[in-house]
Amino acid sequence: GSSEQPPDIVVLPGEIIATQSSYVVPFKASNGSGGTAAAVQIEGKLEVGSMIETSQATIDYIAGRSTGEGSLIFTSDPRQGRLTLRVTGYQKP
Repeated sequence: GSSEQPPDIVVLPGEIIATQSSYVVPFKASNGSGGTAAAVQIEGKLEVGSMIETSQATIDYIAGRSTGEGSLIFTSDPRQGRLTLRVTGYQKP
């Protein structure tokens, strides 16, 4: 059945929010398949010149064909560099 399908999760960043100490990047993780995923690990990589900064977040659960939301936090301004978001792992619920 469709439960055998692996999740197919695409992560898209939202509008960057500057706080006093950091930069918050909200994101939506959309699951395009019917497979569910738990403990979904999202990694953001920010390249500013020769410096690389990474940030991680975990979403507890994303059901099939649904969306999870979270935020990544960086000390450098992501608008000044190249930001890449990806899923690095998940658990079967």
